[in-house]
Amino acid sequence: MKEKIQEVIDDKYLDLCLDGLLAQEAYEIRIKHDFNTACWCFRDEKHIIFIGDNILDNCKKISDEESKEYIASYLYHEVAHSVHTQRELESINLALSSNKIPFSLFNLAEDARIESLMRIDSSREFKWAKYEELLEAINPVEKLFLIIQNDGDSTFLKETSIDKKVIEYYESFCKADNSMHIVEILINWMKEFKDTDDELNNLQNKLSSSDQEQEINALEDLKYSLLLANNEELFQEMTKGSLVVNSNANEEDISSCKAELNTVSLEENSNARVALDKVATWDSQLAKELAELFSKTFMIKKGYVKTKKSSKRINAKAFRQGAYTDKYFKRKETKSQVKKRVAIILDCSGSMYSQMKEMRVVIGVFNELSKNGIIEGTVTLSGVQDSTAIHETFRFPIEDEVIGTFHGKYGAEGIESAMKENINLLVESDYIFVLTDGDIWDAPIDKEFYHNKGLYTIGIYIGNPDKCNLNKWFDKGVSVQNTQNCVDELVSIIGEDHV
Repeated sequence: MKEKIQEVIDDKYLDLCLDGLLAQEAYEIRIKHDFNTACWCFRDEKHIIFIGDNILDNCKKISDEESKEYIASYLYHEVAHSVHTQRELESINLALSSNKIPFSLFNLAEDARIESLMRIDSSREFKWAKYEELLEAINPVEKLFLIIQNDGDSTFLKETSIDKKVIEYYESFCKADNSMHIVEILINWMKEFKDTDDELNNLQNKLSSSDQEQEINALEDLKYSLLLANNEELFQEMTKGSLVVNSNANEEDISSCKAELNTVSLEENSNARVALDKVATWDSQLAKELAELFSKTFMIKKGYVKTKKSSKRINAKAFRQGAYTDKYFKRKETKSQVKKRVAIILDCSGSMYSQMKEMRVVIGVFNELSKNGIIEGTVTLSGVQDSTAIHETFRFPIEDEVIGTFHGKYGAEGIESAMKENINLLVESDYIFVLTDGDIWDAPIDKEFYHNKGLYTIGIYIGNPDKCNLNKWFDKGVSVQNTQNCVDELVSIIGEDHV
């Protein structure tokens, strides 16, 4: 069993390194004998992750390949804690205690947040529901637990009023800026769901096996992290006999394999790194095909011009004017338009995760138009990290790989801040497109401010059109089901200016 776990860690730890998914500090990953779960702690300026050699006891009978994926999910989960969970858990514990919030509820909500972020960063699901026996969801705590087990899929719920509230809370947890923000949301949860303590106890009893008194269940791993970070005796006991297994992925292997991308971001129009090192695949060929259709909208304007040269068409007005003109004929002419400037704002909040694949193609379409000399302009990524609005701007054309680094992962949108911080780019643009789901949590878009400067915005959403209201924030909304429909709508909108 230890050999299989070590094989998975050697493989997946190197992937995590190459994909830029680890924290900056050193890591020490250990296999712990007779331990049924995994946990993380931060001590001595490094991240220490324990993975138990009994973790397969928690899953159903699965194939060898599936068991490796199951082990990898534990590793990715604990790495997500190391990157996103507040390291100093004592202050979290004090805040929870002062508000009479069970630590196990915080553990559950924080798991929702960090797994959502890791899914975005890694494009990988945890698939707990596939590998573990699922419990029946009767109360709000169990329903929240099962949504997490299903990687955020809540379609198994019946959409009662309580179901809808639990889904809203789950989404709030995923969008929280940090661990302390989770505590603030849980204050409202405790007010709304009065039986939470009893529900947590019942869930813990269901998750625990009667024959293993010392086991740690899914609601307790962060509590154990707190104890390991502050209790030297417990930490020494935990490390005794455990095997360090991540030494094979050394720094030379990592540095020699990791590809360096030219991000070409504009320093004067950026205040942070928003794009990720992780490069997602996207359909650049579709972008090329759609760009070819779109290019005609920008470039072609058909009409007739007067001429002295003989042609098939008579200029009837010239004959009526008689001596006033000698241009008795007219010919069809295609006129090239002046190159248009485009400014794109891309919402990189976590709620954009499912739309980002299509949004990359939309950006790719404009990128192809830029490569062909039809448009010029910029794309600005926006988000909110640790309560601070951040943005990063790229000038077209952009490398296809760089577009693959655009992900939805941040706690909020930061669109309004990104627009005002880059107002110089907007006033120079003929078109301003905002790619978002319209689920704006932080600062509303001040339309009057932009109107006073002669600026008008077009919001773009690809997904279920019934789930967003872009017209609330933007002057025109394009809400469609797929990328092809999006380009068709933009052709119609921009075509009005080119007839």
